[in-house]
This record gives sequence, C-alpha cells and structure tokens, in this order.
Amino acid sequence: MAHRVGPVPTGIGAVPWGTSWLVNQGEKQGFFSVESVSGAPLDDLTLQGLDITVGPATIWIGRLHLAWAEDCLLDGKLCLDALQLADVDVSIREGDATSSQAPSQESTGGGMPSIAVPFPIELRDLELQNVDVLLPDGTHLALQRFTSGARITGDTLTLLPTRVRGGRLVLPVSPGQALAMPERMKTEEDESDKGMGTDRPLLTLTPDAIDGAISVASQPEQAVPGKEAEANQGETLLAKRDPIDLPDITLPLAIKVPSLVVTDFVIDGPERHSIDRLALSMAGEGHDIRLHSLAITSPEAGAELSANLTMQDDYPLSAELNAVIHRAPVAGEALSLVAEGSLGDLSVSLEANGPLAASLQARANVLAPTVPFEALLEAKRLQWPLEEKQINPAVVDAAIEVTTGANPAESETRLISQGQTPYVVRDLTLRADGDLAGYKVALSTAVSGGSSLRKSVWQ
Repeated sequence: MAHRVGPVPTGIGAVPWGTSWLVNQGEKQGFFSVESVSGAPLDDLTLQGLDITVGPATIWIGRLHLAWAEDCLLDGKLCLDALQLADVDVSIREGDATSSQAPSQESTGGGMPSIAVPFPIELRDLELQNVDVLLPDGTHLALQRFTSGARITGDTLTLLPTRVRGGRLVLPVSPGQALAMPERMKTEEDESDKGMGTDRPLLTLTPDAIDGAISVASQPEQAVPGKEAEANQGETLLAKRDPIDLPDITLPLAIKVPSLVVTDFVIDGPERHSIDRLALSMAGEGHDIRLHSLAITSPEAGAELSANLTMQDDYPLSAELNAVIHRAPVAGEALSLVAEGSLGDLSVSLEANGPLAASLQARANVLAPTVPFEALLEAKRLQWPLEEKQINPAVVDAAIEVTTGANPAESETRLISQGQTPYVVRDLTLRADGDLAGYKVALSTAVSGGSSLRKSVWQ
C-alpha cells in the first residue's frame, strides 16, 4: 500500500522549523535519512550525512549545501547561487530483471521534441568534491573536484566554464585480461584503490575460467562443409540489402559548451592511460554539431580535433585531426588527418611524417551494404624495425606469407634477404579498390635488407 503525506502548508519550507518537519516526514516514509539539518530549502539549506536508497542504488552525501540567489526574482529569473556536494558515494547493485518491454525500434524521425523554458534559469555554482561511483559491472569512477554551472534561456542551454581536477576511471577487467595483465599493473591498481579508499570488488580468476580458455584454444579447427558456398551466398545477400537510411535528428535545445577542461585524469583497465589535460569547446543547434576544439595532452601523445556534423540526409561532415606521438619507437611522429564529404561519399586524407613517412588517400560509401572503397598508400622510404636491432628474417618471411599467401623463401623475387637488417622499403605504392564482396590490390615497391635489393610488383 502506498504511503501519502498530507497537504503541506504553503511556505512551510521557507522556515527552519518547517524544514525539520519535512525531513521528519521523509524519514518516516523511508525516503532518506539525515544526520543533521540547518537552514531552509527556499533559503540556505545544509544537510549533513544524507543517506538515500532508490531501488538498486545507494547514495551517501556527506554534505549538501544549496543557496538561492536573492537578486533574480525581480528580474523574472530563477537563480540558484550554489549547489555543493562533498564526500559523495554512489553504489549501484545488480537489480532485478524488469518486466518493462524494450522500447520499439521503429523511429518516426527527429528525436526529442523541442524544449523551451518560460523564464531564465541559472545554476551559478555547482561543485562536487570527493565523488565515488561504483557500477554493478565493477566500473568505478572517482573524482576529486568538479566545478561547473549552467544557464537556460528560452531554448538555449549554456554550460558555464567547467573544470574536472583529479579523476580516475577503472574499467572492468575480464578473467582473460586479468590473466594477461602484468603483475606490476595489478600491484599499482591495488595501491591506488587503497589510496582512494574505495571498495572496488576483487576479481578472482577461477580455475574454471582458465580451463575453459585452454579447452577452447586446444580444439582443432574443423572444416565446415559448404563453407565457401555459404560465404558466396552471404556476399550476394549483402549486395541486395538496402543502403542504411540515417534518421534526421534535431537537438531538443541549443547547447553551448564554451570551455570544459579536465586535468590529471587516469583511465585504468587492461592498460593504463593518463590524461594530463583535456580541453573541449563545442556547440550544437538544430541538426548541427560544431566541435570547435578538442585538445588532449598525455604522456603517450598530443592531439587536437575540430569537426562539423549535420545530422540529416547522409550526415555531411568535415573534420581535421593533428597529433604528435611521444612514445618510442615512433616518438616525434606527426599525423594529420582530414575527412570531408558525407557518410555516403566520404574522403579521407592521412599524412604521416617522422620515423614513418607516408600518405594515404581513401574514399568510401559507408552507407552502402558492401561499402565500396578505393585507397592509395604511398611512401618514399619505410624501415623495419624502426630501431636499429637484429630481427629473425624467418619471422618476417612468415608474416609476409600470412599476409600475401606467397612464400618468400620459395619465390624468385624474394622480398626478404637473409643478410643484415634493418629492412628498408622504398617507393612504395599500394592501390586497393572494391568492396566487401571483392576487391583488387596492386603493390609496387623495392625492398632491401642488408646487401641485397629486390623489386616486387604484385597484383
């Protein structure tokens, strides 16, 4: 039987004694519990030790403070001066399977209806400190400090300058990934979890998981009767499919994000990645998304991306990415990527300069079922390995045999010499065109290794 609270007198939340009454009613109904309360909801309110349980989610807030602005009402605005939360712990358990049906896959177009507010609304200062979020699959997000704000006027939402300082995202690790993870990384993660005071669930690699992986890996590959015929039939069915029809999407309101900056953020999982600084500036209105700038600085690389996308018709777009790699063996490698056109006729240009110097020109229709494409890869000189060290020529021969189907050891135009390393590829030209049902490749290059020089033309 549902519980109902009787009528609340107008203005009862504007005075401290009314606040106490409202809190007591909420606690009696089991909605939440609070250790201490001061102030009033329509003035300045501070809650200490707020504990909320909603379905599978348990939320603990050490301190919640909100303050309404007094200078807005006469101007016809609703303003919240500050909303501050500290020592927040959110834990979501595995919930029961819901009986609600999945939403219909049919779409009638345009997304959400337009949103507009009758008067301006402002949240001038939003601040979160020491936030921990734990999801059922083991994903864990920890933030030291988050500051932001927002303003809604008519049909436009503007995010005030937003800063995230000190954070860590721990992704769930499968048993196989845990088995392959270096002991050093496991120790680092354990120490980091202790330092943050989190209760990340331990992942136990069970003998059943290891035995299952060994069993699958040890099964001999069996020939499937009619496999080639089924593949040809699949290609025919693929070619008969209709092209992808993208929906026209309209944003429910205009969005402006002039400045969002993230510093000192770590992503942990099978591998660890750290972000020294991420800066984002973007806007969206109607069908259009404009990414003014996304700049990332990390120990591995630095990159900056700008892009424009229109979410209608074939989604015309333009994008430019410039990046520099900082890690060996390609430290100093500069990449420049430009994409133009639409998803129905997309052109991509990639230029690489540094330890690896090459250019790639490609064009494709990614909306067509067979994805027709054409590509041209050119390079004046490539070297392998990039670092001056000896390699086993038999290993390189095996890699070429797997890639091309030809055995270099038995070929008259042998690509790999048993002489000295490194191997150098000069005047490389690789052309490819076709689609998923079939394609043609033409390769022209000169390969040297040690004292020998061979030229290969393969089609």
